[in-house]
Amino acid sequence: MLQDLLEALRPGPRTLSELRQLLKTTGGQVESALLQLRRGGYVDLAIPDQGACHTGCGHCSVKNLCPSTGAEVTNQETWRLTDKALCRVAPPA
Repeated sequence: MLQDLLEALRPGPRTLSELRQLLKTTGGQVESALLQLRRGGYVDLAIPDQGACHTGCGHCSVKNLCPSTGAEVTNQETWRLTDKALCRVAPPA
């Protein structure tokens, strides 16, 4: 489940409901796995203007959720991979 969750987040941030659908499982299982991965430093909430944006518009993991890009902003809890996870799930060179 943990590896499947990391792979589901690899293309970009996803809401909790999107993760439930992709993994075809209950919310409780997804939430439990997310919390375990968060404790390990592999995932975090995708929250614009709270540590996710270091380089200005266009280069952060929540670009598609940022109101400054004109994207539709969701009120749902949205999760993203951390740099630690991106290094681990990146395809071999």
